[in-house]
Order: sequence, then C-alpha cells, then structure tokens
Amino acid sequence: MGNVKMQKVDLCVIQDNELAQVFLKTEKKPAVATVVVVDQTVPPNSPEVSGLHKALREKAEKENIPFYYGKGMCGKLLADGLLKPGQRAVTCDKAAGAAGAIGAQVTCADPTQLKQVLETGELLLEEPENGALKETVKLTGKLPEGLSAKDLALSLVKELGAENLAGKLLSLTGDTLEDMELSEKMVLCGVLEKAGATAVTVEKEAEEKTDVVFDAAQTKELTAFPGGYKEFAALEELPVTDVKCGNPEVQGRIGKTEVMVSNDLENKPGYAGFDTSKTYLTSTKAAVEAALLGTLGYKEEAPAAEEEETENHSLTFEGRCWKFGNDIDTDIIIPTQHLNYETMDEIKVHAFEPLRPELAAKLREGDLIVAGNNFGCGSSREQAAEVLVANGVHCVIAKSFARIFFRNAINNGILLLECPDLPDDVNEGDTVKVELDKQQISANGKTYKIPAIPENLYHIIMDGGLVKSIMKKVEKGLL
Repeated sequence: MGNVKMQKVDLCVIQDNELAQVFLKTEKKPAVATVVVVDQTVPPNSPEVSGLHKALREKAEKENIPFYYGKGMCGKLLADGLLKPGQRAVTCDKAAGAAGAIGAQVTCADPTQLKQVLETGELLLEEPENGALKETVKLTGKLPEGLSAKDLALSLVKELGAENLAGKLLSLTGDTLEDMELSEKMVLCGVLEKAGATAVTVEKEAEEKTDVVFDAAQTKELTAFPGGYKEFAALEELPVTDVKCGNPEVQGRIGKTEVMVSNDLENKPGYAGFDTSKTYLTSTKAAVEAALLGTLGYKEEAPAAEEEETENHSLTFEGRCWKFGNDIDTDIIIPTQHLNYETMDEIKVHAFEPLRPELAAKLREGDLIVAGNNFGCGSSREQAAEVLVANGVHCVIAKSFARIFFRNAINNGILLLECPDLPDDVNEGDTVKVELDKQQISANGKTYKIPAIPENLYHIIMDGGLVKSIMKKVEKGLL
C-alpha cells in the first residue's frame, strides 16, 4: 500500500446513479457543503429511477441542500460558479471531472470515499504504484489547424500511456492552454480523467517541477479502439472502404454512404461480425459509424423485397377537439412540480392543471388538441409531449409550434399539423377529421389543406415515436 494522503473537500456533488444510495442512507447532515444534481437519467425512464429522483429531492429539501434538475448539467454547474478555482470537489460521475478546466480539482469517488467525505469532509487518496500522486504536464505550442482539444487529449494519452495516468492527480499548464476556450479545456480534462486520471486540473504556470512537456504541434487526429484508451490509430493511416446501402429504394433516396474503416477491424474487440469484404445495409452515415463502434449489430444486405414499410396504421385521424389559445407553454401542459412522481399515471392527471385543472380527467384516447400560435413554448422538457400521449392525445393542430416541442412531440409519436385558419373556425367539442393521404383536415363541413408530412417524420409518427421506429428498423434488418 502506497502513501495515503487526506485532502480537505470543499464541495460534494450527489448525482442520480448508484452512488446516490450512499447519500440517502447517511443519517447525519453532510460534514461538507453538498449539492444534489439530478442529471444522469432525465427524464426518468422507469418507476425505479423516478422514485430515486423523488427520494433525492425530498432529502435535499429536508436537509436544506441545493437541488438542481436537468440533463448533463453537473460539469457546467461546477464550471459556472458552484466551484471556485483552487477548490476541491467530489462527484459521482467521471464526466464531471471536466470542470477541472477552471482550476479546481474534481474527483469521482467510489462508495467508500463518498461515505468518508460525507462523514468527515475529507478525501483519502493513495499514492499509486506508478509514481507520485501528482504529476505536472506542460503543454507548449499551438494545435495544428483543424484539430481540436479532443485530438490533443487523445495524443497526450497515447504519449503518456493510460497505465501511467491511472490514479494520478494531473496538473496541466503551458501556453497552449492560453488560446483555448473554457469548453475546450473541459473536453481536455474530461477525456484525460476518463482515460484513468483521478483528477485533471488546468493551472497557471506550475510552481513545482514539470514532469512532462508535450508539444501540441505534434497532435495527431487519432481514434481509440474499443476496450479503453490502450490502442490508437491515426485516421489518416486507416484505409478507406465503401459501405453502401443494400436496399435500392433507400439507396435512391440517400445515395451512397461512405465511411473510413480499417480492413483489420473485424479482428478488433467490439467489431466482431464486421466483414469489410461485404456490403452492409444502412440508411444513414451515423448508423454506419455507430455499428463500427460496436453499438449496433449489423445484418448483411437485405433483398429489395424486404424494404421498409409502415404496417397497420391508418392515414386518417378523427376525434373531438379541445381548444386552447396562443402561447401554451410546457409549464401549462405539465407543471414542473409534478415531474418527479414515480409513474406517468401519477403525472398525467396534472396535465394543463394551471389553466384547466379539470381537463385531464376528461381527456380520452383519440382526442385532438387545437390551439393558436406558439404551442409548446417555454422549457424543452420532453414530459410535455409524453403527458399528451399518456392522456390519449396523438394529434395537435395549431397555427404554429415552438420548434423544440415540435421535435419532442414527433419523437414521442405525436402528429403535429400547422393550419392557420382552422383554430379560429372550430369550437371545443367539435369533431375534427385529419386525412393525411388527401392532405386535408375537415371540420363542420369545411376543408383545410395541409402540406404533406416528410417521409422520415411520417414513419417515426406512425411507428409510435423515434425509439420504436429505430427498433422496428433493427428488427427488420434495415439498420
């Protein structure tokens, strides 16, 4: 066992992952300034996660601990003022280490360390076997044109070796950092910490000796192979092969898709089953790249007869309408205070509560909403769309929509139609009929023309949302 060093902690950040249980089981008030940041699974994707969010909120309120809610916000909060340069924070997520860019030290704790910090306000760090606990790296010169902080970080990992980074408190100094934006420094710190460093801090010129000097001009455009930061390759050295779409109909719409692929990849961990001598079926470059990274299983070229079809869906929607005016924001659709209930059944009964508290009980499957301008403005919360679906509303007709809500709604399988004239002509309770094949809406004997739905959006809506649509393509071998 190496030398053990106790370090005073200035801030403890609790997040909604497995380490949250350490905090929830702690009976005494934390011995260090603490905040709760719910940002790992937002919105909750299961009753268990929703219950965890609720428990964290209640404990934070009980102990008067600041509570923050929003996806991917921990690093930003730390860099934007929660943490000061020179201070030390303990978090529950390695990605938060990016906040070392402001000159603070951010360490991701294990359960034992987190318990110790909450009880004593101090963090125990053991000196690693690969050398001193703290190491200073001086970055000199400028990055080659077109390369980024991520390229610099990967080149640095390759130069130092992931095994030598493990367990180190890495201090970055040098003139290279002077020209970097805060966001670029955060990327640099984040990658190095994910590669194994205990904490990475951007500092002014080090008072102590410099252990490593790295010339940023030597930075290469690298990729790390699956399995960690142990094996790298320069992109310019990888041979090129074509990955083409195997479905003639899809091929006609998107053209040839090309990506850079090593001919040796079928032998690499994470690339099992990929044979560069064959043609693979895809509809987007992103899908190809995801497959090459081992995140999707690829199927071989499918016959044209198996082309994508939308099954068992009607082109006609008909239902009674509920009418709203202009600027119906997401706080009206579903107020913030109701988002942390454990199930959507609990959440949905509060739909439109600030404006029409009785409405949620009256909504039934197949109802439509008709509204004025800017429907869905305000917060980008996805629950505003989810709660409509939960209440049986699958179609909204409005004069215009807020753009973020528009995409959230489509991703949840809701048909959104802009029709400037209809909202002024119908009354609440009227029956409205939507005929997509005829590109029209009819109500009270009057017909209103609507534009055709783009094919990609049409299939997402008809399949019940983006995730369901992707899963359907995977099952059919179209991705």
